Amino acid sequence: MSTFGTPPDDPQQSTPAPAEQPEPAAPQPEAPVGAGTLSPDGQWIWDGYRWTPNPAAPSPPPGYVAPSGYGPPGYGPPVTGPAPGLAYAGFGIRLVAYLIDSAILFAVIFALAAATGGLFKTDPDTGLTTINGAAQGLALVISIGYLVGFWGARSQTPGMMALGLRIVRAQTGAPLDFGVAAIRYVGYIISSLPFGIGLIWAAFDPRKQGWHDKIAGTLVVRPVAP
Repeated sequence: MSTFGTPPDDPQQSTPAPAEQPEPAAPQPEAPVGAGTLSPDGQWIWDGYRWTPNPAAPSPPPGYVAPSGYGPPGYGPPVTGPAPGLAYAGFGIRLVAYLIDSAILFAVIFALAAATGGLFKTDPDTGLTTINGAAQGLALVISIGYLVGFWGARSQTPGMMALGLRIVRAQTGAPLDFGVAAIRYVGYIISSLPFGIGLIWAAFDPRKQGWHDKIAGTLVVRPVAP
């Protein structure tokens, strides 16, 4: 019993209130590999390197707030690759891979051309130097077989292997097959014809695609630390 003028103890007041727990941070959405992937609420679509509003989605309900990490182009952290752990391979590192492959091809073609009389031949009677058609044709076959063969079988050439680069399909991230590799080679020739503009294009494209990548629907990627 309490004394007069002293209110009885309130057991609810004597119990200490639990400490407030901080709200966990909203998880950031991972960048999917394939362009056209929808967000869970259907309001956003992945265009290959950022989330953009989905034009086909119905109007969001009143008071709708975009989940953390989604938003119009230019919002949120910059995306440097098509998926977590991958970055688009820039023009510089791809050029180094090309020089490595060119050195390998030159050595192989030079050795085989020497065995077939060289890329050029001189008539001993007239002294006229002409193109050795057989050797030139062999060099072309070797070059095509080298690129299409390695692209189709491994999605990377020896020069790309040395630098950790790989070619993947832009829509799915899957490796190439020989059909896509052949289309990419045709695009490679087209890219080389106007002063190599189609190859240099990779230096300025958001996803580092040359014209041959756009024609074949491919990307060149490299691993990055998470």
